[in-house]
Amino acid sequence: MFAKRNRFHGTAALRWVYKGGQQARGRHMAIRVRTQQNQATRVAVVVSRKVSKSAVVRNRIRRRLYEVIRTRLITESAGLAIVITVYDEALQTVAANELYKEVEYLLSKARTMSLQPRERAIVKRERE
Repeated sequence: MFAKRNRFHGTAALRWVYKGGQQARGRHMAIRVRTQQNQATRVAVVVSRKVSKSAVVRNRIRRRLYEVIRTRLITESAGLAIVITVYDEALQTVAANELYKEVEYLLSKARTMSLQPRERAIVKRERE
């Protein structure tokens, strides 16, 4: 189980990440990452009923992802808000090493995207 400081509290915090975070998609899941100042890393795993009707399967997927993040990635990713959205039931049977590699790859991909400046087009209209 994650410490209380590493969990999200309320839907407003999740909306904050969905609104301003950078997303990286993989075969089985998507990861949204947003940097946060002066806070511990917070993680949420979202597994909907569309993935599996069985709560046992959804919870097994959730626990596996939390364990990968807790044991290997939480210390490397300080100051991040991470939301993992699962959209494939196959994560239930994926080997632990493959699961770790996919999470690590998507996390690094999303972090590099969040470090790049966003390009915004500024269009000025001339007054007639």
